[in-house]
Amino acid sequence: MPGAPGHAGRPGRAARRRGGAAAGGRFVASIAHPCTDTPFRRWERDEAGRKRWLCTDRYFERGPLEYAWKGWAYDFATPAQHATLEDWFGWIHGAGFRLRGLREPRPTEEAVRARPDLEDAARVPYFLIFDLVSERPPPGT
Repeated sequence: MPGAPGHAGRPGRAARRRGGAAAGGRFVASIAHPCTDTPFRRWERDEAGRKRWLCTDRYFERGPLEYAWKGWAYDFATPAQHATLEDWFGWIHGAGFRLRGLREPRPTEEAVRARPDLEDAARVPYFLIFDLVSERPPPGT
């Protein structure tokens, strides 16, 4: 995936290196949703601190990001790479895959009742799952 070591920013390269992209082979990948995980992202909150809406901007600014993780045993950051949906579909097609399915997972109402902290994930998509099928054999076969 973009930003992952040795993957050169293209999902097909990772699958082909591991032999998982034979003709008809399936490759499933999950990424941070590029529409809601942009270079600028913050929740607008009301006076009580409740989330009102998600503010996003700079969707077309491709490049490195850093995710700040706070509220865990310790704060830390992880690197990431922002790319547009157009980039993703270009990489997928260019690697010889076709889209079999696309999912934007979200918690169920029951899950949100049990875990109210999941409420924001029921309002906006945080992840995108590509279900891909290889249409051509890997190079050299």
